[in-house]
Order: sequence, then C-alpha cells, then structure tokens
Amino acid sequence: MTMARNDTFEVQLPLMQLNPRLLFLPGIVYRTSFTHEQAVAILARFSSILKDTDFNHREVVQDALLKGGKSSISQSSLDGCQSVKKKLSVESDENPWLVLVCLPGSTVTGDETVGTVCSIVDISERSNEVTISFKALSRGLLRPAKSDPQNESKVVVEFRAGSKLPTKDLRKTLTNCLRLLGNVQSFSKQYRDASKAFGDLDDDERLKNVMLVLTPLASVLYDQLSSQEMSQSFVRLNRMFKGLDSEFASMSSTEQAVRLLQLVDILTAVFPFTATHKNRVLSSFSQSLSRLDAANEAIDFGNKIFEETLNMNYLVETWKSLDVRSSPRRAATTKSRFISNHLRSLKLLLEEINDARPKGSNKGPLRPRDTNEDDDSDLVSVFVKNIDNLDLPEDGKKLILKDFKRLSSMQQSSSEYQVIRSYLEIVADIPWTKFDAARNYSAIDLENAKSQLDSDHFGLNSVKERILEYLAVLSLHSRLEDVSSAKSKDSANSISIGDPDTKAPSPLALSKKRPRSTVKSPILLLTGPPGVGKTSLAKSIATALGRNFQRISLGGLRDESEIKGHRRTYLGSLPGMLVQALRKAQTMNPVILLDEIDKVVGGSAESAARAHGDPAAALLEVLDPEQNVNFHDHYIGFPIDLSQVVFICTSNDLYRLSDPLRDRMEVIELGGYSYMEKVEICKRYLVPKQLKRNGLPLETKSGDSYLQISDKAILKIAVEYTREAGIRSLERMVGSVCRGKAIELSRLIKNSDDLKEFPPGYNPVVSENDLAKYIGLSPRSSENGTAESGITPNYGVVNGLSYNSDGSGGLLVFEMNGVEGGSQALTTTGRLGNVLVESIKIANTIVKSVLNNHLLYSKSGEGIETSRLLKRFNSLDAHLHVPQGAISKDGPSAGITITLCLLSLVLQKEVPTDVAMTGEIDLRGLVLPIGGVREKLLGAHLSKKVSKVLLPRANRKDVTESYLYSISGEDGSDDVLSRLIQEEENSVKSSDKHTRLTVFSDPERWVKDTLKIEISYVEEFSDVVNAVWGQEISLHLTPDSIKSEEKVVSHL
Repeated sequence: MTMARNDTFEVQLPLMQLNPRLLFLPGIVYRTSFTHEQAVAILARFSSILKDTDFNHREVVQDALLKGGKSSISQSSLDGCQSVKKKLSVESDENPWLVLVCLPGSTVTGDETVGTVCSIVDISERSNEVTISFKALSRGLLRPAKSDPQNESKVVVEFRAGSKLPTKDLRKTLTNCLRLLGNVQSFSKQYRDASKAFGDLDDDERLKNVMLVLTPLASVLYDQLSSQEMSQSFVRLNRMFKGLDSEFASMSSTEQAVRLLQLVDILTAVFPFTATHKNRVLSSFSQSLSRLDAANEAIDFGNKIFEETLNMNYLVETWKSLDVRSSPRRAATTKSRFISNHLRSLKLLLEEINDARPKGSNKGPLRPRDTNEDDDSDLVSVFVKNIDNLDLPEDGKKLILKDFKRLSSMQQSSSEYQVIRSYLEIVADIPWTKFDAARNYSAIDLENAKSQLDSDHFGLNSVKERILEYLAVLSLHSRLEDVSSAKSKDSANSISIGDPDTKAPSPLALSKKRPRSTVKSPILLLTGPPGVGKTSLAKSIATALGRNFQRISLGGLRDESEIKGHRRTYLGSLPGMLVQALRKAQTMNPVILLDEIDKVVGGSAESAARAHGDPAAALLEVLDPEQNVNFHDHYIGFPIDLSQVVFICTSNDLYRLSDPLRDRMEVIELGGYSYMEKVEICKRYLVPKQLKRNGLPLETKSGDSYLQISDKAILKIAVEYTREAGIRSLERMVGSVCRGKAIELSRLIKNSDDLKEFPPGYNPVVSENDLAKYIGLSPRSSENGTAESGITPNYGVVNGLSYNSDGSGGLLVFEMNGVEGGSQALTTTGRLGNVLVESIKIANTIVKSVLNNHLLYSKSGEGIETSRLLKRFNSLDAHLHVPQGAISKDGPSAGITITLCLLSLVLQKEVPTDVAMTGEIDLRGLVLPIGGVREKLLGAHLSKKVSKVLLPRANRKDVTESYLYSISGEDGSDDVLSRLIQEEENSVKSSDKHTRLTVFSDPERWVKDTLKIEISYVEEFSDVVNAVWGQEISLHLTPDSIKSEEKVVSHL
C-alpha cells in the first residue's frame, strides 16, 4: 500500500553511516559517543551554519569551524536541512537545523536503502569523548539507492506516517503491544523478587527462583530492563499505549494508524529486539501494512521469550522428573554435572572478560562483591551515565566526572577511595530532577485548601490568607505552563536513548525534563509566643500544598558548617542540614521548617561562636530568593537550586534576629489566643485529642462524648489555672481532667468491657464547680479590681488595662495615697519599669499645669478654687503602688491612668470602679495610641467589674479589625469592610470633635453585645476627665469653650 504523494517530500541531505548493529528509529533522541576527531569530522560538514547554533561555544564546535572548508556540505543540502525544519518542526526555532540521514549499520536485503532523517539537538564533551544527541525525525529513502555514505544524496522524506488500515489489524497490534508491556512488568518483578527471596519459600518456588536467576537470557534481559532510565521509559510507554487504547474507538482510522505506528516505532527502539527485527521495521518505507506486519513479528517474538522461553514451570518440572525417571544417585550425578558445566561456563566468561580489560589495569581479577556494595556502585554508575540529563551546573558535572574517574582507578582498600565513594553516593542521592507532584496545581480548589487549613487550626487568618495567595499564584502559573506545553506536545512525547555500545549497557531515559517553575516560593517567618501553633501550622501548610515536610531545629546552633556543610578535606565531613533535608524528602521542592530561628547563636555577638563562623549570617543566603537559586554547600562543592523550596521559619522574639535576616523574610505575627478562642480550640481539638491519648472512648453508640466539659469550665481553666499565650498548659489541664475521668470509668467497668454506652454511675459532665476535684484549687482568681478599704479613702484608685507577657489582657489597678505637709515627694512601688516612671513624671507635670493654669471647672461652668488645690499638691507626699508586686510592669499605655490617679488624689474625688482606661499621654496632654487592644478589652470583660473602657481615638482601627475578624468568611463581609472604611474616613476628616469621639457603629455595637462593655474614645486628657466626671467636673481653657467646637489641640 503506497503512501499519498502529499505524505512525502524530496530534498538533498548529507549522509552518515552508523556503526555495525546500530540504527535509529523515529521518535527517539539517541545519545551517541564519538572520539573528538570523529565528532569534528561530522560537525565540520555544517561549518557554514554551525556558528549560528546554540552550542557554538563548545570546543569541538570551534575545532569543526576551523576545519570546515572543503568538507562542508553543498548549498543544496543546506537548503534541504531548512526544508526539513519547515516541514517537521512543531516549535518556532530561529536557529538553523543540522540535519543528516543516518544509515543503519546493517541493512536488509532489497533494492531500496532506507535511513533515518535526524537533527543534531545537543553536544556535550567529556575529556576526549564527545556525545552528540540525534533526534530521529522520520524515515528517508535514498535516490539512487546506492549512494556514497560519506557524501550527499537525494532523499524522499516521509512527512506523515500512516494510511488507512483495517481497524481489526490495528486493534490486534495494539493488544500485542500492551501484552508485551505487561510481560515486561511481570518479568521484572518476578526476577527482582527471585533474586531476593530464597529461604521463606516452599521447594518448588525456591527452585523456580534459582532457575530463573541462573538462566543467562533472563539475567541479560533483566540487566537491560531494570535500569532506572529503562524502567521510566516503559512506565511512560505503558501510559501512552493505554491512553491510545482508551481513545481508540473515538478516533478515525487514519488517526488510529498514525498514532499506533508512531508508538510502535518507539517500542521497537526501546525494547532489546534483534537488529534484524529493528531493521525490518525501519526499512518499511511508505508501506504501512508491511511495517505493521514487521512490528507484529517482532512483538510476537518478544512475547514468546517471556511466555515460553522463560517459563520456569517447564524447567522445574524437567529438573524434578530426573528423580522419577532414574535412581536418586543417577539423578544427583546428572544434576551435579549440569551445575559443574554451568560453573565452568561462568569461569570461561570471567576469564574472557579479564583478558579483554585494558593492559596495566591494577584492579586485579574480577571477584564477587557484597550485594549492598554492588547496589551503591550501580547507583553511582547510573547517576554518572545520566549526568547530562540532570539539571546540574557545568562545573558540578566536571567535578563529579573527575572524581568518578579517580574512583575507577583506585584500590578499594584505599582510605581516599571510601571518601570519594561516600561523596558520590551523597551527590547521587540528592533528588536533582524530582519534584513533588501530589497536587495538580492548575486545578487547585482554593475553597478546599481553605477548609483544610481551617480544619487543622482555629483562627490564624493572616497566615492562612498568605498561603491561599501563594496557591492562587501557583495555580495561575501552572495554567499558563499547561497552555505553553500543549503547543509542544509532540516533541514532549519523545524518548531519549544513549549509545548502544557493546562494551556497556545502553542507558535509556526520558528526554522530557520538568520545566523549572517561574514562581518563587515564599519565605515566611511565623513569630509569636510559645504554644500558639507555629510548628503545627507549618505541617498543615505542607499538606495544603501537597509537598513533603521536613523540620530542621535551629535551637542552640552555633556552627556555620551545620548550615553550609563541612569541607571535604575534614575527616567525617558531611553536607549541611539543608542538603540532608533534600535527601530525606527526595524532592527538590519540599516545605522546610526552620524552627526556633531566633535561638541561633550569633557569631557577631558571641566570641565562642566566632571560631565556628556565624550560622545566622549563613542563613542570609538560604533565605534570600535572589541568592538561594545558587546555594553553595561546602561539601557538595557546586551550587544547588533551593528556589522551589518553601521555607517557613518560626521564632518567639522577632527582635533577636539581625536586621538583614529579618528583612529577607515575610513576617507574620501570631498573637496569643484570646480566651474565647481558647474555649473553641479546646472543644474542637484538645478534648478529642486528650480523650484518645488517655484511653477514653471518643463517644458512645448514641454519639455522646465521654467528656462533656462546659464552656464556663474551659474558660475558668484558661483564666484562673493558666497564664500563657498559647494552649499547652490548657491542654495539660484538660489531660488531667481526662485522667480523672479515666479513673472513674475504670472503677465502673470492672465487670463489663462494653463501652458503647455509659456504665451506670458514670457522669461525663464536668462543670466549673467540678474542676477542683480534678485539677485542684485555682492558683489565682479573676475577681480583681478595687475593694472597699477601712483605713484609706477610695479616691486615687483607677483601673488600668495591661497586656501580659503570656499574650493575655487583664485589669491593672493603680493606687495612689498621699499625706499633706510634706515636701512633694513621690514614692513608687510594684516593680515599675523605666517607661512607667517616665509616665509618672509626665503625669506630675500635667496635673501641676492644670492646677497652675486654673483649667478645672465645675458642672455649672464656674471655676474651681485651684489655689487651695495647688497648695495641697505642692505639700503632698504621694505614694503610687501597682499591686502584684512580684510581677515587673512597664510600658507607656498607663499614661492617662496615672495622670487621672494623681488628679483624683489631689481633688479627693473618686473614680467610678466600673471604668477602666488605657492610653499613652504626652506633655501636651494628647492621648496617643497603644497596642494589645483586643486582649485588653477581653481582660476587662473577664474581670466582671468593668462596663466602660476609655480608648485612644487612634485605636478605633483595632476595634474595627477585631470586629472584621469575627465576621470573616461570612457573606457580605467585604461590603461591611468598605462601608466601615468610608465611615472612618468621614469621621476622621470631620472638624466636629463631638462627632469624632462619639462614633458608634457596628464595631462598637459588637463589643457592647459580646463583651458588655461601652467604649469611649478620647483624644486628649480633657476628654478623659469629661468621660469620667463629665457630670460634675470638666477641664478646659475658658468657660466659653465648653460650648465651642474647635480643632483638636491640647488645652494644656
């Protein structure tokens, strides 16, 4: 059956004769080794266009350009090369193609000569050896048939293989191919299992395994089929054929023939068929039916090898029949003769191999070696053979090849041999081309990812949003890459084959390399108090990304070599922690957690660390996205790409990090959990976890939990039994309750092991009144605040709000007492810090200024007699005390509290005990914003004594953020955010001070409904006085200013 005219075209091309037993089939990339002189001779024929190619910088190419001249091909052949490019190229390529027809080393009898039209796609050099990669494009028929292999010839090139063939014949061939691939897979597994298992099998199975391993054909086949490249190629071929099988019925007959013949060519090239079979398939030019017949003949041959020749059942049966057909002694003699002949043949083969080795070799005769030693050597050998396929820098390849060459010429007893071998094994174990593909990033469902993060952790919205942003970017980039890769689908399906030299097995590898992602992985720093879930959150991020997770603890690290590896000159040197993590993960894009990065010992600050370098400075290269693409490990000796690794760092104290290191990371601060969040976390996560850990069933048959702890009880544990930002102590307390319940349950089920229902007498409910029974009395009480005193008046006592070191908020009472007739001395107690002492001095100056300038007025607007008050102030010996003296206190947020406390003492006027306040104050009386608003409001609520809180006006944004956090994820939350932003902008711009301070919207309403607290905003100290004593006393410049609305300035 002849192909249509438009399926071929005729051009003039140069010819090249391949070595004996070597031929190329279309669809494959062949890597063939030549001496330097041979490669120069081949490339010199293209000297006129060689300088315009991508590999013109190679040394062999420069030598070919110098030789050039008369050996260059004609202009007709140059035109033929570009014609082939236009007809067969699937990608836009501005570089010229180096095209030639490779004639097979052995030909079949016939009147026609068929070769393979190939283009040179890559050139690599190794010492005096040059590897040229030929991409087999199509078949070419020579005109005339007897052309000079060293010159040029007219060639009819096959443009599109395939014509209309009977579907029945195509289906038969497809079935045979799938059968052969299945046989290859089954044989490989059977031989691999047979070479490992002998002792635990019955006699027949053990004998079958022994026979299979001793069969030369099986050993030779397995040696070729079991290499890493060959295994990967057969996996891919299997996927290709199964894909064709699934689409076969929906394709036209022409499409069926084209696709099948393409895959048959690849299978014929990959499987170790005989040269005769391969030649018959190649020589079937423009005859689809004869090509199909030749392929079926070769495939049937392969199936017979596995199904008949290597059928061990027949061989075992024949072996065991010797015992039946003759006496035991004669049978034993026959078996011994067989084994002796087999050993003699093996000995002859070994002697022949030793005789063929290079003279002067000092490695001695071949000898049996340890299996593990063989496996390691094979790993290194395969790695070195395929080094050109790995994404390694050129200097790295040269270093590895140099060491491998040294290793090959050294005695195994040499100490340096073990050092070099260990180095090569470690380098080979790094997953240079492996990337996690657990997730199809182009089909990422952000809602599912968000649900997964929410199911693992409660709250922590800021870090969850950042991870979702990264997933969204990754998804978009993946879609763009899918679009671009679809354009080059045909070229992506090619398979690459090395030089089938008879001296060494032919390595076989997929030519498709995974494209490096253009997305730079984020470098996150999760900072916050202990126990807030930083480490567990990193694990959840790895799960959401579908990546392998590795944790590196940096606490107490003081040696730079732990990060960047030891130099190979040192005894016992090893690569750094990052390379070790890549080896464990077996992927180049894992999620690596650098835990406790703030605990790294800084070499610049501590003399003990300077002798070992500065590990904190070594991390600068690792955590810089612009530098870690070429991370240099001292042990490896050449750059490693870490740009696809997602680094997540954790720290407790952000400011212990150096400025350059902190600047390289995206900081996400995780504050302590509020008490309300702790209640939810306890119910959702801690209680089920502790039930399981302490041996209690999770629930009964009817769904009732074995521990039903009330919200009030959990809140009481969090407030009164623990003092922490995280939840570790809370979890320990819940564990104590569970152990108490375990004792009760154990006593009640002595005679019954049925836990599907509560045993009689068991009460799963734990209320707040039951806590003392399980975890003892509370070490502290939440009933703080002011109490009636019988020896001192209640003025000079004001409720402040504090942000505690454990991440919680609380009520902090400021007490001031004084005696007149002194010298205006001021004493402070309660372990007050420097900033608090400065606030006391500011308060003293402000109160003195208020009294001296007569700024206090009564409700009626009449001035208060401040001369008497000023005289009392000047002779007052005051004492300021803040209770809980064992705890140090500091910070500027008590400025308005201390100032009001002193003014209350001077006026001898009480401050309402249900009012608390926080805010910094300056010398002009302006109230400045502070931090920890959310925690302070919650602490005021839990004190059960506060109904009104005074906050700086500039802190309204914190109240708004807390409100938005509470409604995040609800429908319409974005609209609420836009509306609140607009309201705030309008309020801030207003010149009406009353409008700015009395704003009451959704955030304030939410605080009042949930915390039962009214918020009053203040901008200056006069607003504080008006908010506390507004019905009786006010502070302003003149009586008229009460009714006037002015721009915000200090009255002081």
